[in-house]
Amino acid sequence: MCQEEMINLFYKGKTQLLLWEKRDNITDSSKSTCYIITVKESKEGNSCYTIRRIIDMGFFDIFKQKDINQGIEEYQTVSGAVLLDVRTPQEYQEGHIPGSKSVPLQTINNVVSAVQSKETPLYVYCYSGSRSSKAVSMLQRMGYTNVTNIGGICAYSGKVES
Repeated sequence: MCQEEMINLFYKGKTQLLLWEKRDNITDSSKSTCYIITVKESKEGNSCYTIRRIIDMGFFDIFKQKDINQGIEEYQTVSGAVLLDVRTPQEYQEGHIPGSKSVPLQTINNVVSAVQSKETPLYVYCYSGSRSSKAVSMLQRMGYTNVTNIGGICAYSGKVES
């Protein structure tokens, strides 16, 4: 069974942007294909359609937060992995995930003192996932090749130590 949805994202002037999601299975949103459809009307009243395939995914997947609990589980199974907390030193002292190393975002260039090998698997978290996202980008630009943003400690359900 195939389900199709057309979602009107915005309309400004004579240009309309639509999102079309075609699902192969109504109950499995992971098996869908999204398209952006741009509709432009000419002065003569003709419509021009531009269709661009985005990615195979459920539309609302782009709004999903990282699951820090899954990230911690994965970190614990990867040999030699390092867990980095990029919050401020004060936030780290108030409570952090056991085994994590404090490398505040403001001093991310000092990560070399905690992680020498650029191939070391790094799992990065902060409070909400925003700073860890920035840290991941910075670490990748520094040459670290195996870096994962696992989100924010605010959603963590495990033990925290001070």
